[in-house]
Order: sequence, then structure tokens, then C-alpha cells
Amino acid sequence: MQHTLLLVDDKSENLDFFRAILKPQGYNILPAENVDYGASIVKRYKGKISLALIDHNMPGKNGDEAIRLFRSIDPDIQCLSITGEPTEETIQKHMDAGSYSVLSRALPDGALKSIISSYCQNFERKTAVSRVSVVDEEKSRFIASHGLIGESDHLAELCRLIDRYAKTDQPVLIRGENGTGKERVSRAIHSRSEVADGNFIAVNCAAISEGVIESELFGHTKGSFTGAVRDRKGYFQEANGGTLFLDEIGDMPLSAQAKLLRVLQEKEIVPVGTNKPIKIRVRIIAATNAKLEDAIKSGRFREDLYYRLNVMPIQIKPLRERPDDIGPLVHSILDRWNAKTGERKEIRVRTISALKAYSWPGNVRELEGVMARVLARTEARFIESEHLDDNIRFLGAETDSDFTESYKGMIERHDKELRELITSLLKRTGSLGKTAEVLGVPKPTLYSRAKALGIETKK
Repeated sequence: MQHTLLLVDDKSENLDFFRAILKPQGYNILPAENVDYGASIVKRYKGKISLALIDHNMPGKNGDEAIRLFRSIDPDIQCLSITGEPTEETIQKHMDAGSYSVLSRALPDGALKSIISSYCQNFERKTAVSRVSVVDEEKSRFIASHGLIGESDHLAELCRLIDRYAKTDQPVLIRGENGTGKERVSRAIHSRSEVADGNFIAVNCAAISEGVIESELFGHTKGSFTGAVRDRKGYFQEANGGTLFLDEIGDMPLSAQAKLLRVLQEKEIVPVGTNKPIKIRVRIIAATNAKLEDAIKSGRFREDLYYRLNVMPIQIKPLRERPDDIGPLVHSILDRWNAKTGERKEIRVRTISALKAYSWPGNVRELEGVMARVLARTEARFIESEHLDDNIRFLGAETDSDFTESYKGMIERHDKELRELITSLLKRTGSLGKTAEVLGVPKPTLYSRAKALGIETKK
């Protein structure tokens, strides 16, 4: 595809320079000598501009103001800032405005071409993805209608399973690691079932001691044991006409398992302290993170109860096996944060890539905790990879998708130009840190890449 570049610079000689080196590369060049005219071009070509190159020092509106204006018109536009003397203050202002990077005019022509080519390829990839965006949007809406967040095929299939299971009153057994969203799935089943108007009662079997679990589940009569000063309904009676969610079912004591089996068979409960059964109509959904087959072999779980519960099985994959859900989850967390605080936090694509590279042993619950911590301690508008916890950031820095955002593709294709670029910038800036700022990449990343290219530098 032919890529369209927007060049915004108040100096005609600078526009002529860019035209001279970029036109032969086959780019469609759209020049603008002021920000307002540039904004009119962004409106006219919304969604079709591969990259905008914006000068910093311009009369009227500076480059950072231009970026904010352009992004208000087209939030997805890629912007690169150009400046003669990149300072820490200038870099920060442009990055906060939404610039993808701040480049020095001292860059060699070959390096500049490579950087522009890298961003144009990124635009092309995003355009290819947008061709199926309608399908993806429909899938996301379908998943969201079930109270879930994501866009993975696994989650979409899970929602179709929820719809099928909701039509029956049979027990459901949900299996998955801690933090995968087992209760959310159970609530989705309840909300689409015939008992949706009834109560949804969630019980963590592991949190109730063995001595009182039968009383908690089935209720008790006054005087049935020490401390029973009045009749009390149990969770089954509270859920009557609705759904009872039994989380961590593998931790239920065997004595309670026997009574639960009877409830499933007879559709009635017997409170502690009486022999009078009470008829109930309750949808049972159980969940576990344990391997119940092993618990059966060791005598900790009843085999007959397992088969009664496992009529409608659901297996939720861990987050590490469905990375497509990480982006939507993170953006949902950001939206809630911004709505609560009034801030306008955003997250870089490379930061999402770093999050996808992590294994998430705590699954969605851990992701929510990490993002809450990052958002609370980060003052910058844009969440960068370096804002993440070290164990996540260092893993993410090694992924292909992350470094694509910080010139990995350029390195693989243009080692010679990159070596020339880094060497030249090191001479001009005098430090690795300032060179990293000019390139818009983390200092540790630049250090490792420079070392791989055989460039001598101090960390």
C-alpha cells in the first residue's frame, strides 16, 4: 500500500528536505506550514494518514499542542516529534501529548527513513486488523453482554456454552485456576437462566469451618447446638428460587458432601436439629481450582457427588493462555480509573505487549492488582513499560511484539543504519540515557541492543 505522511513545519526549507528524501521512497506527502492547516488535513484524511511528522518550535501552537489537537480529531493517528535540541522537558511534553517518539534533526537520513518505514509498517498492520474489526467488535459485544471482558475465541466459546447451560436447571461444575473469573461465569449463567429473578448466593466452602458448615448450608433450629438461640435459615433456603454458587467445592468436608448429594437427589434439605425435610428449588453451580479426580483417589471427595455435579462442565483457561483478553481487561481497568479520578490515563501498545509476555499466575485478579498499583504511583498520562513491576517489565522487554514498538523491526533489517544512528547520537548527546530519550526507548533496552551490535558504551 502507498503510505501517506503528514509533514507539519513552519519552515519551508524543512518541508523541502523531507520531501526530497521521502518522495523517492514512494510516500504520498501532505505538507502543512502551520498547525491549523495540519488539523484540517487530519480531518480530511482521518484514518488514512500513516504517520505525522511534527516540528516542535512553531509560532502560534507548538508541536505538543499540535499533537493534542490532531489526536482529538483522530485518536489513532501516529505522531513523531522532530526537534533540533531535544531536552528532557521537551521530550516529556511531547510524550505526554501522545507522541510516539521525539527525534533529533541530527539523525542520519538512513536512520530517519528506517524509523518512518517501521511506523508505516505498524500502520499497515493496524489497517489489516481493522478489516476484521467489525467481526471483532461483534464478538466483544457478545462477550460483554455476558458481563465478561475480552475478545479471545476461548471467551466467546465460553459465552456460547453459558447460553446453552442457562437453558437447563442441571448442576454446573466450573474449573479453573484462582482468579480466572469462575464466579463471574456463574453469575452470567444465573442472569440468563429461568431463575434469574431469584437470589444469587455465593459461598466459599474453604472459608467455613467443618464444625459449622452444615448449619451454614442447611440452616438449624433453636437449641440444636450450643449457641443456637433461634432458628436460622441456611444458604440453600436463602437461594431458594435462585442460584447457589459453591466455590472451592473440593474443600467441602465429607460429611457435608453426603448431605449435598442428598439435596441434589431429593431436591430437599434437612436443617440441623430436625428430621423434617424442606423442599427447595435451587440451581447449583460449583467451582474448584483443584483436580477433583486426585481428591477422589485420596478419599477426600465423593465420586458419586463428582458425577452429580459434573453434568454441565466448564473449563476456564488461565489468562496466560488467552493473551487476547489482556488488552480489553487493561482498558476496562483504565476506564474505571479515569471515571473515578477524573484523569485521562492511557497505555502504550508496547506496555500491553509487556503485560502479555508475563505468565500471570494470579490471573485476572493479579492483573487488576498490578494495574491498580501502577496507576496509583504513576503521575504521567501514558503508562510506559518502565512503569510496570520489574518482574513483568524485564520479561516484556524480550518479546518481539514489544520491541516492534521500539524499533525491533528496524534493527533486524537495518543493523548497519542502526549502528550508525546509535554511534552518532552517543557522540552528540554524550550519554546513553540522553540517547535513549531521543530514540524514545527504555535505557536498559538500548544498552542491550547497543551491546548486541558491538557498540562500546557504559550502562
